[in-house]
Amino acid sequence: MSTHIDASLVVPFKIGVSVLWTALGTTSVYLLSLCIWRLWFSPLAKFPGPKLAAISPYYEAYYEIFHGYGGQFPFHINELHKQYGPIVRINPWEVHINDPEFYETVYTSTERYDKMAAYQHRLSAPHASFSTPEHDLHRARRSAMAPFFSKRKVINYTPFIKKLVDRICYRITNEYKNTGKMLNLSNVWACYTADTITNYAFDRQYNFIDKPDFEGRFTRDVRGIADYSQWMTFFPFLVTLGKVLPPSFVAWLIPASKSLLDFRAEVRKLITRVKDEKFVPPPTDEHDTVFYELLRSNLSPEEKSVERLESEAMSIIGAGIETTRWSLSIACYHILANPHMLKKVRKELLVAMPDPKVIPEVPELEKLPYLGGCVEEAVRLTYGVPSRSPRVPWHKPFVYGDWVIPPGVPVSLQTLTMHHDENVFPDSHEFRPERWLNDIKGPDGKKQLSRYMVSFGKGSRMCLGMQMAYAEIFLGLSAVLRRFDFELYETDRTAVDLARVMIGPQPKPGTQGVRVVLK
Repeated sequence: MSTHIDASLVVPFKIGVSVLWTALGTTSVYLLSLCIWRLWFSPLAKFPGPKLAAISPYYEAYYEIFHGYGGQFPFHINELHKQYGPIVRINPWEVHINDPEFYETVYTSTERYDKMAAYQHRLSAPHASFSTPEHDLHRARRSAMAPFFSKRKVINYTPFIKKLVDRICYRITNEYKNTGKMLNLSNVWACYTADTITNYAFDRQYNFIDKPDFEGRFTRDVRGIADYSQWMTFFPFLVTLGKVLPPSFVAWLIPASKSLLDFRAEVRKLITRVKDEKFVPPPTDEHDTVFYELLRSNLSPEEKSVERLESEAMSIIGAGIETTRWSLSIACYHILANPHMLKKVRKELLVAMPDPKVIPEVPELEKLPYLGGCVEEAVRLTYGVPSRSPRVPWHKPFVYGDWVIPPGVPVSLQTLTMHHDENVFPDSHEFRPERWLNDIKGPDGKKQLSRYMVSFGKGSRMCLGMQMAYAEIFLGLSAVLRRFDFELYETDRTAVDLARVMIGPQPKPGTQGVRVVLK
């Protein structure tokens, strides 16, 4: 019995195999050529650094996604500088510098540097001013937002913040005093900052501070969704995919996204309603929404689209809750863990707040030296965004010592490295409010130490929310430390020490925040 194979089937099979081998061969040749180019012929080939980092961006992705808890590349950069010196090639196209004196050269207000485009999708808000790569477009978008976050606007808003603080203190007094019940201050501060920024930006009161035990799903999800930020950085198509897939499926796939998807939908409806009303409050209004501010700006109609405004709104939420919550948690832990610090803070507050029911104005609290030192240390150890934000100079090279970095090459310094430079901040991992007292200078003996504090960035992209963050920290911290006598409950430094970077700072997974009981 003979077996006959149809020749009409054999020929296509052979062609298919041939095409497959050709594709594999072409891909191999391309990848080999790319490696050779990046290692020996690229304009960055002369810069020191690990060969794997020069070959592939997935060297960085490994540390950010898979190594340890994830979010480890900022720590690895510090190790690379120990090995290779102050200038290191950290991926195929970027150079990182470890020199605090060079920071203001890269992050400046006088040059038209772009932001690295690869970071545009990290917050899933690619059209927000914070995410905008192009310098000129960013400047236009930022200029439209800036009046909304002016110091005058923030000061005018402080009565509302004080009311939030009073409501928090009322709950603590009635639900926790003389009960021995544990209070999670990290959760308290999450609700506080969420209520502050959502009401300020959108004129909506969500009353997060009324949640049982100060724990709401929204504030928890804001933290949880950050776990996916590194995936979105290295695989930006996931952001697009998340927008085209049904929200219910995305929420099933990523449970931490559910409340944020609901909030995004609500914000979109709010924007649509505001645009349909065609009503823009007059400039004399003391408080309106960020949408009104943008709609009455000089931005083009395209810049006032629903999608653009939605991105701006989500960016405000992403930036306005977690970092301030983290600063307040750090301050509370270290002050409560060190009785001598608590004694000094309370001594100042007894004078500034003779009546504990009356919270002083922010400018008065800012004059308290030791409290101010505690706030600055908390902000320093919060880092803002601990990792880097590369700048791209298209029109001229960066010159660092004997190194000439060609135009178009992204250059970065990171906050984590800056804030732990032992020449600038001795015992940098320690919480030392004293370092901010008595007009302390930097290592050159001329610059103020504050010049080396970069939690809010520097230059043309400096964080717009700085005034709001300081107001929240001073008002919240002064009130609870003046009104209550807390004792730490099963809490150590791991609750506030930086262990990984998921855009913002995060502690070791499994820690439960700063927990206290009332004495």
